Amino acid sequence: MFKCLKIAATVSLCGALMIAPAAEAALVNYNFSGAIDSGVLAGETYNGSFAYDNVTLTNSGSEFVDLSSLTFNFLSSAYNLADADFTPTADFLDGSFLGVSYSVSGIDPSFALVSALGSGLPEDVAYFSYQTVAGDSGFGSLNVAAVPVPAASWLFGSGLALLSLVRRKIQNS
Repeated sequence: MFKCLKIAATVSLCGALMIAPAAEAALVNYNFSGAIDSGVLAGETYNGSFAYDNVTLTNSGSEFVDLSSLTFNFLSSAYNLADADFTPTADFLDGSFLGVSYSVSGIDPSFALVSALGSGLPEDVAYFSYQTVAGDSGFGSLNVAAVPVPAASWLFGSGLALLSLVRRKIQNS
């Protein structure tokens, strides 16, 4: 009788693991890329990645979460968090991701990633901007994509592995 209860409990745990919603990872990773659309640098491209910890998000109002990592490749140079003029943030409005606020000055050209929050553009979209020492400036598009987290696959695989162990124990009994 005790053996049957133990097996039933194990099967129940496996089933719960298989149907449980994927746990949301606290660290969120994004890749981005874009091309400059205007100005003397039109046609130049840039790319990179960033991450932030979403544990403090309340999904209410305007929120700014400090980035935990950032890499930015532009004009054959690599930039990171230490190069920023101010603490770079991931910006949100009512839980919706609007982009990243990041700028680097003191170089030619200086540049910035501007989030959609208060960008002033009619479409209110995130974008890239630059300005050269000579006074030339321009803008670029910004494509941002979340890096998928395989938590659901891991949970499903764990549940299958536990079910196979339970089945083997039942067959050996």
